Amino acid sequence: MLNPDYSKRIVAIALLATLVLGLSGCAYIRLLKFKNQLKDFDEYLIVQTANGLSLELKKPVVKNSDLVFITESNPTQKEEAPTSANREIWTWRFHKKIDPSQNSPYAVDFKTHFHDQLLHQLDFDPKLIEIVPPDFLLSMVKSLGKAKISKLRKVISAEVDAEDLDIQKLPTLGEIFDTMGKPSSKAVSKKTHSYEYVFNFLNPDDDSVEGQFTVTFKSKDGKNESPVSGFKMTAKGR
Repeated sequence: MLNPDYSKRIVAIALLATLVLGLSGCAYIRLLKFKNQLKDFDEYLIVQTANGLSLELKKPVVKNSDLVFITESNPTQKEEAPTSANREIWTWRFHKKIDPSQNSPYAVDFKTHFHDQLLHQLDFDPKLIEIVPPDFLLSMVKSLGKAKISKLRKVISAEVDAEDLDIQKLPTLGEIFDTMGKPSSKAVSKKTHSYEYVFNFLNPDDDSVEGQFTVTFKSKDGKNESPVSGFKMTAKGR
């Protein structure tokens, strides 16, 4: 017969595990809903270009706690929005991973606006808009609607070819290199030149890596004057 105290511990552990799994499950359900909204982009999101590039969500589903759950970290900065109460702006700064021999640091900020703890708006760093046309960025975001998600690894990835994009002008490799510096890594095959930029989100408390996104630009010939022929984007939490 089990000791009563031991039985109570088992019950308590089981309840705690159920609660944790339930919370994480809810987070993934909300993120999956957001991913599905990206499939019907025009129905659920509004594009704002007056001050750079921002996306407004018509039917917010993602909570601020979901982003903390994914990264296991607070954002780089929190601030109260000046317009009204119950509104916050969280800034997430991603630093480009570089080789120790490189002297080309580069970081991008994403601002997430919350109202009553729900994500209402996402702002892209103006530095990105300088090099990557808004249409190209929007295509990257829309591609996440068809992305693959690994719940176990907290990874989402999407890949798109230039032929599938309805864009007038794609950035050239030279333009990307001039703005973002050397890639974190590169690979060459018979058909494709790939240039990978890895960006790490660092925990503001101890600088540990708690999140990461990678953008791989593809080129058919690797020439600086050539426009990219496609891209792959992968994002993952801790």
